[in-house]
Amino acid sequence: MPIKSRIRTIPDYPKPGIMFRDITTLLQDPVGFRLTIEGLIKPYEGQRIDKVAAIEARGFIIGGAVAVWRGEVGAPLEHINLATHIHWQINIVKAFGFIGQPCAEL
Repeated sequence: MPIKSRIRTIPDYPKPGIMFRDITTLLQDPVGFRLTIEGLIKPYEGQRIDKVAAIEARGFIIGGAVAVWRGEVGAPLEHINLATHIHWQINIVKAFGFIGQPCAEL
């Protein structure tokens, strides 16, 4: 069963035209969740990675699992202007949230 089929799609949420991908169904599926993490890790086997960056909410869950599985350090990245005990400011790329608002600067 493909991983995509384990993720629920909610059409027109939070606004018309957006297809929201709800990963709670994936998180409730131990086999699917394990396959997801293994699939994310596989391309980087044998490579040195300093930190696994995880952007907001779903990224914290998936990125945290990837970091633990690899034995690496996790780096949570939050929305601009939200407090976090780790502040990252790397001026390379700008990431955007699912509703089109800037959410993090990398």
